Amino acid sequence: MTVSRHISHLTMKKKARKTPTVRIILLYSFVISFLFIGTIFVYQYGQYRTLEKRLTDAYKAQQLGSEDLNYLFSTYSEAENMFRLYTLDFSDSSYYAYLDKLNLLKSFVDSLKFPFAHSPQNNPALKVLDQQKIALEFAALKMRLDHLVIHTSDSLGLLTSNISLSPPHTPEIESVVNHVLKDTTKKITADTIVRKRRGLLKRIFDPKDDTIVLTREYNRLDVERVTELKKSLSSVQMGIEQSYINTIDKLQSTFLKLRGKERELVTTNFDLLNELKKSMEIIKTLDVYALRKAEENNFSLYRKNIDVFGKQLIFALALMLVMIAALVYYQLYATSYERRLHVEKDYAAKLVEEKTSVLANISHEIRTPLNSLLGVVDLLKNRTKSDNIDRKLIDSAYYSINIVSNNIADILSLSKLEASNKGNISMEYFSPNRIFLELVTLHKNQAELKGLQLETAIDIDPRFSLLNNEFRVKQVASNFLSNAIKYTQKGKITFRASLSTANDGQRLYMEVEDTGIGITEPDQHQVFRKYFTTNANAGGIGLGLYISKIMIEEIGGNIGIKSKSTVGSIFFAEIPFSDSRMETHEHRKATLSDLPPHLRLLVVDDNPINILLMKQFFKGLEHIYTVNNGEDALVLMDERPFDLVITDIHMPGISGIQLLEKIKTDERFKSIKVVAISADISTLKYAEEAQVEASFDGFIEKPFTEAEIVKTILKALS
Repeated sequence: MTVSRHISHLTMKKKARKTPTVRIILLYSFVISFLFIGTIFVYQYGQYRTLEKRLTDAYKAQQLGSEDLNYLFSTYSEAENMFRLYTLDFSDSSYYAYLDKLNLLKSFVDSLKFPFAHSPQNNPALKVLDQQKIALEFAALKMRLDHLVIHTSDSLGLLTSNISLSPPHTPEIESVVNHVLKDTTKKITADTIVRKRRGLLKRIFDPKDDTIVLTREYNRLDVERVTELKKSLSSVQMGIEQSYINTIDKLQSTFLKLRGKERELVTTNFDLLNELKKSMEIIKTLDVYALRKAEENNFSLYRKNIDVFGKQLIFALALMLVMIAALVYYQLYATSYERRLHVEKDYAAKLVEEKTSVLANISHEIRTPLNSLLGVVDLLKNRTKSDNIDRKLIDSAYYSINIVSNNIADILSLSKLEASNKGNISMEYFSPNRIFLELVTLHKNQAELKGLQLETAIDIDPRFSLLNNEFRVKQVASNFLSNAIKYTQKGKITFRASLSTANDGQRLYMEVEDTGIGITEPDQHQVFRKYFTTNANAGGIGLGLYISKIMIEEIGGNIGIKSKSTVGSIFFAEIPFSDSRMETHEHRKATLSDLPPHLRLLVVDDNPINILLMKQFFKGLEHIYTVNNGEDALVLMDERPFDLVITDIHMPGISGIQLLEKIKTDERFKSIKVVAISADISTLKYAEEAQVEASFDGFIEKPFTEAEIVKTILKALS
């Protein structure tokens, strides 16, 4: 049994050539992956730092904004408290404290209206309209503060101005009394010193003493003085009362004015303070809105960065997974490759050690059938006078010749099979039923000699023909049968063939089942390798199954084995075919009588035995000529016409291919058909597949049968 040694060798060579490429690709992939992942992390770190800076700035802005607004509100609260205190005591200290707080608020708002780093107006999260709105609110706040300060200075100053109230004029009692007494004293002095002189008549008629008159006058004056004093006191009292009444009225009027001013001032101040508070709250709301907007923007940016980073991280992880998978694959690949290298190394060492044994096996496989053939021929020579020739001797000789021919063909065609071009395989219609029956007939004698039953189960119509390479299909089936007979000591061998339909088209299935020694599981993986045999004592050179595998793969099929040790084996092959047809009549073996009776035939061969054989074979034809080289063939063709030339391939001088080219390029010989004949079937087939400009009209393999050569000649002539 044989091994697919060459395929493994070629595969390993290809893989060995690919290994540096794979390493370079993996190296560059790792470098690029590292740079990519590094770029991702550097970029994300930069984004992280940028986002951190933005969040820090936003936090600082929030702190500064909160401090400014808190200071603004605390100052406002202090101003409001001072105002309330002033409304209670109306003291100058409370008033000026309130006015100072208002001026402080005004100065602080004036400082806030200018754009600075942490001003709410400069917050990048705000839109232009929002920034304009904040600016307007600052302007309104400043205007209200200015109005409040001016109003406070004007209105509250009114309350602090002195009210000029005239105190009531109250004459002192002493002055009144002195005034009254002063008047009375003057009368007394005048009466005392300057007596009042009465009228003349009274003095005449009533002369009295002046002293009496003075005393009476004095009493009269005291009564008047008391009365006058009472009147003066009453007048003073009434003046005092009137003065106090006027003062009270004036105080009441002033108090009412003050009450009105107070209400107006308190109301106005409270309104202004409320408006100021509203403006401050609006600014605070806008500042909070700006901070929230900045936080939203930063958070949105953060989420976007997180999403991008997540995708990049997933991609990086996937890339790392691919890298790990590549490393694992490369490790497995390298391990497998190293294991195969060790196996191949051991096998090569084994081949070197067993080279002599292999050559001995080849020599044995060739000499054994030759010795058998010599014995048969010797018996036939001794029985030439007897008409009773044993048919089995003839069959044995024929089988031995086929064994030698197949072994030599395997050896000679091995290298050409390995280097063949799969795309140039010639296809032809053939009947699988016919070739399988011919093979079974060929091997049946050898099976009977070993006491084996050779059965067939060919489920194919004899008229069915398919398009494929007949030579390869026939060779593989022959190798299956030869191996089965060789490794089976008792029992039977069954050849099966059938047709099947799969998704990719029609297939020809064939298998050979035996009841031989079987093949162990480890050997089943080696059985299609070159020079592999399971039993060195069983014979064989280990090429048949290897060549069969190459042939089946060349025509797009597959080959396999199913076996159990000591039970038997089944070798099978599936062969696809693209076209088929049914012959109108059943195939009949061609004979020499089918050739045209006046066929003009020229045989060119350098081997005298082959010339003798051809003469004996075509002795029934009238016009058959033979020459032993190409030069004589051309000379003879100049002398007489021919219908067909059968030429060997390998000849001294002009070879068969050169003779073909000369015939096909000469206008005189264009009608002549040229058929190639050779014992080296690989030479025939690969010359056919070379697709040279001048191609043969047919091919005949040595040894040939009557049916094969007649069929080839008829096909060439047609």
